[in-house]
Amino acid sequence: MKNNQGLRERAGVFTKRRRFLGIGAALVSLPAAATEFFASNATALPVDWSDQISPVRQPENIDLCWLAAAAMIQSWLAQRSVTLADAAQRLGRDYESLFAAGAGLPPAKIPDMAAKLNMKTAPLATLHPDWWAQQMTCGPMILIGMTEISPGPHARVLLNIGPGTDIEHTSVKYIDPLDGTVYLRSMAARQWFYATLPLQHPDKVPPTQVLYFDEEPTNSRLQFSVQEGARILVQ
Repeated sequence: MKNNQGLRERAGVFTKRRRFLGIGAALVSLPAAATEFFASNATALPVDWSDQISPVRQPENIDLCWLAAAAMIQSWLAQRSVTLADAAQRLGRDYESLFAAGAGLPPAKIPDMAAKLNMKTAPLATLHPDWWAQQMTCGPMILIGMTEISPGPHARVLLNIGPGTDIEHTSVKYIDPLDGTVYLRSMAARQWFYATLPLQHPDKVPPTQVLYFDEEPTNSRLQFSVQEGARILVQ
């Protein structure tokens, strides 16, 4: 089943890539830095966070991939295991309610969840490997996209990008909360997952799809510890 899903993703890349490239510019205007990465042939030094994150699997038939992704990020920050219930409690009451209902995360709440995880956000951006490798120098990423079997947006945790100078020859390592498995795929396969979500609503502003860290891990973990201490005191 896992291999079949990977094959479907790869097949979807070649049938949908031309359509994506044709309307990608209409979806979002790339920032100057991203454009520079497109023109550059330099390759960023890959960072692999695999040995620092334990996969978390979402419950079957429940749309909690977002919470499983948040739990993995929180466990990386806390440097210990974090359950789904603990992750929801740390995020706040709204998220505890969604957890209790087994509900998906409304797209409008993604920036708020990112802020609570001390992560930055970005909409659809460049597909050049260097851009992604640069965003992962400070920690793992959460990527929101679409799969062929999910009725709505799906979250994955990216662990490593590269090495490579184009999407055909660059690998991507990620954890899929659907089964809690670490996958190694081509960046072209990730392109389909990533680009299909805004294609569902080409007339609207692309949703927040990328959550990343922009500070060194020690700083991010210190901020998390301070927040954790404040939360415990309030309780």
